[in-house]
Amino acid sequence: MTARDLRGLRSDLIAKKLKILLQMSIVLLHDSRSPSFAWGRMAGPVRRSRVRPTTRTRNGVTLPAYRGDLVNRPGIPAESRAADPDLLLRGYERAALTLNFVRALVDGGFADCTTLSMGLAS
Repeated sequence: MTARDLRGLRSDLIAKKLKILLQMSIVLLHDSRSPSFAWGRMAGPVRRSRVRPTTRTRNGVTLPAYRGDLVNRPGIPAESRAADPDLLLRGYERAALTLNFVRALVDGGFADCTTLSMGLAS
């Protein structure tokens, strides 16, 4: 799952990322003996920046640059590379769903330090 790719946005991957952030904050808290917090981007709209407005020419057709799942699609037909405002709305919806899922995990005891295993695999 990359910052501009929404295909890998699944609950198991979000839970694993949250677990790693919590484990990192425990290690920092223990080693530094001072309060700390973990910060990471779990959800949010991202745009892939490009210097050039086009990427390549194939069979005489120049494709617009792929700017991320919230702007256009990575497909080869030039039509899929057109900016689509509905993609941005879908990205905001998924960001809200992700944040609500993280809140539910934390409120349900996922972040309880007495039950958080220090092993990365579970």
